[in-house]
Amino acid sequence: VMLEFLNKNDCSISAPPSNTFVMKNTDGTIGGSVIDLCISFGSAIKMLGNAWIDDSDVHELFTGAPIRGHLPVMQNLVYYNLISSSKTSDHIQIVFNYENADWSSWSKHIDGILTSFLDKCQQDSDLMLSPCEIYDVLINAANDASNMFIPSKRMCHHSKPYWSENLSQLSKTLRECQDMYKFKSTLSNKMALEKSKEDFKKALIKEKNDWIHKKLEKLNTKESI
Repeated sequence: VMLEFLNKNDCSISAPPSNTFVMKNTDGTIGGSVIDLCISFGSAIKMLGNAWIDDSDVHELFTGAPIRGHLPVMQNLVYYNLISSSKTSDHIQIVFNYENADWSSWSKHIDGILTSFLDKCQQDSDLMLSPCEIYDVLINAANDASNMFIPSKRMCHHSKPYWSENLSQLSKTLRECQDMYKFKSTLSNKMALEKSKEDFKKALIKEKNDWIHKKLEKLNTKESI
């Protein structure tokens, strides 16, 4: 009867490997059997982990007799990727926005630091620096200039650097046509939806290609990213 009920309602059974009912035998040994189960259904079935028993002398609460009674069956639930699947967990990086950098001020700042450094070296004849120390001066100057004259931007794997105001407007129009067609499935609404899809698709391809071509033209220049 129980199996028929479980199959009819798409339930799942889990049981611990240890005895769930224990009793003290006449020879002093502890006997028992697995007669207590955990029944689950719905979305909880996908989260079922190991079943186990709590044998910390709490069985007396169930029968009132020592060393005789049912042990509580405990069920572990496993939550798979609940955090990583959330939109709020998208890994956001803060990176330099090289397109909007002030390269002229960037170069002048580095030139000023290096000029002062060379003047100091020439004035102090006893100053002895290793190649690594000189390299650190150059790197620190570049980092200092970058933090001052290259703005930052937030990026994640959802970022679309080719996106434009035109695409935003076409996307809005497309959503409006989709809503209108769902509300009223007329031939004119269907045609308007198909046209908005085509317009958005063409504009999207154009914006992507223009963005790629723009980046290719800037290769091997200081404006390149």
